[in-house]
Amino acid sequence: MANDSPATSATSELDTFLASIPAGFRKQRFHDLAQGLLTAERPIVILETGCIRPHVNPLDPPENDGCSTLVWDWIARTTRGTCITVDIDPANADYARSKVSPCTKVYCADSLAFLISMRLSQSIDLLYLDSMDWTGTAEQKNLSALHHAAELSAAWRWLNHGAIIAVDDCHDAYTGKHALVRRFFDSLGVPPLADDYIHVWQKPMSTPVQFALSVPSK
Repeated sequence: MANDSPATSATSELDTFLASIPAGFRKQRFHDLAQGLLTAERPIVILETGCIRPHVNPLDPPENDGCSTLVWDWIARTTRGTCITVDIDPANADYARSKVSPCTKVYCADSLAFLISMRLSQSIDLLYLDSMDWTGTAEQKNLSALHHAAELSAAWRWLNHGAIIAVDDCHDAYTGKHALVRRFFDSLGVPPLADDYIHVWQKPMSTPVQFALSVPSK
């Protein structure tokens, strides 16, 4: 019997891994994102805002506490890449450090300030935005949507052309953390690759801009 191909082996390992964590209803989306990144067959760079946190509310399912960090860490380990995750809560950051491999670097900071000031040696392949909770009053929810749009703006220059941008906690087409991010991509004419609870887009490929400048004669 022929040995499995590397791609088949990686997919099998991915399925086994996802079955071992409380991915819940996000499991299929995590699977699709991970499988797509694995096809690059090179080290993958991931940046996440809002990391895994201790499961303290028994009324919430455990997948609500950010097991995405575990998925990105698995991808970083599997591809010999890098995952960076940032969270403003010291308890969350400490908990994340206890759950990930050395391939994942956990920072405790305001995510927007971190993204504005960061310097990377490699471009980002996946930007996963899941920081400020979309809860509370209408004003607080609007601030959450604005915060995630600002995160995208701050990270944009570090994204590879063709990089994947994903936002969690999307409750409707324009209701959730992604509300302003979606309007931004709408303005570019870029439809989402997925538009369920996790919205996903791809950064447009770079194309030269051709224009002519008319200079009036004196």
